[in-house]
Amino acid sequence: MKVLMIPSFPTRPGTDGISRVVEAYQKYLPEYGIEFVHEGEDYDIKVAHAGVEICDVCMLHGLYWTNDYAAAEWEWESNRTIVECLRQAKQVTVPSAWVAETLQRDMRLSPTVVPHGIDWQDWVHHHDSDGYVLWNKNRAGSDVCDPTPVAILASRFPSIKFISTFAPANRPQNVAVTGRVPFAQMKQMVQRAGVYLATAKETWGIGCVEAMASGVPVLAFDHGGAREMVQHGTNGYMAKPGDWDDLSAGLAYCLEHRDVLGANGTEMAKRWSWRAACEIVARVYHAALAEDKRPMTIDRGLYEN
Repeated sequence: MKVLMIPSFPTRPGTDGISRVVEAYQKYLPEYGIEFVHEGEDYDIKVAHAGVEICDVCMLHGLYWTNDYAAAEWEWESNRTIVECLRQAKQVTVPSAWVAETLQRDMRLSPTVVPHGIDWQDWVHHHDSDGYVLWNKNRAGSDVCDPTPVAILASRFPSIKFISTFAPANRPQNVAVTGRVPFAQMKQMVQRAGVYLATAKETWGIGCVEAMASGVPVLAFDHGGAREMVQHGTNGYMAKPGDWDDLSAGLAYCLEHRDVLGANGTEMAKRWSWRAACEIVARVYHAALAEDKRPMTIDRGLYEN
C-alpha cells in the first residue's frame, strides 16, 4: 500500500512529538507492507497528523483545550480545522483513551486508540544519576507547556538542582535553563535525571516513557495521558493537579524511593513497543483503503507483551 503522510518527513527530527511519531512509522510500517511516498507521487491513501488537512486517515494527536486557559486565536482556528478533518476522514486515530473520551462525548465519534511507543532498549544506559529534577517541554507558554511548577517546586527545595528547557517566571537560583537542545543531548539529560517532572496535560507522553525506560521516576499531575503509563507509587507519583503540597510530597517520595521506582519504570516501559503500535496503524490504513468506517476493535493484549 502506498501512503502519502503529512508531514511526509520530520520537520525537526527528534525535537517534537509528531516528528518522533513520523520517524517511528517510517522505520517500522514498511514491515507491514506500507510504502511512504512523496507529495506529487501516486498514493492509495492520504494520512495527515494533527488535523492539518483533509485526508483519508486523520491521526489526531489532540485538540487545544481552549476552556482551560486564555487560548490564542490560532488555537481556536486549529480546532476548527481539526473538526473539519474529523468529519471527512474515513478513519480517525488518537493516542490515548483520554483524547478518545473527548471525541466520543462531544462529537459522537469513536476513534481507534493508537498509543505511541519507544525503542526502550535504546534508552538503557550506565550513567550515574546527577540528582536533578528535569522539565523538558520543547516550548513554553501559558497553556499546557507552563513551566510555573518548576519555579514553585524549586523554591520549596532550594538544595535540589532543577533543569528546565524554558525559564519560569521568578526563576529561583537553583533552576538552570537550557533552551531547546539537540535530541542526543536531551537523551543524556533524561538518563542522568534524578526525577522527571511531567506536569503538562499531555495527550500521551513520550517524555514519560523515555524517563521510565531510563530508570528515572516520573512525578506527574494526575491528568491526561500520564494516567496510562504512570502508576502511583509504582514507577512514580501522581499528584492532584494544581495541588502544590501534593506535588511537593511527590517529589520527596520519588527522591526517597528512586531506585525502586526507576527499576519498575524500566520494566513497565517495555510494554510500549513501536512495533505493536505500528501493527494497529497498518490495520487502520487497510480499513481506510477499504472505506470501512465501522469502529475497530483493537486487541489491547498487544501492549501486554
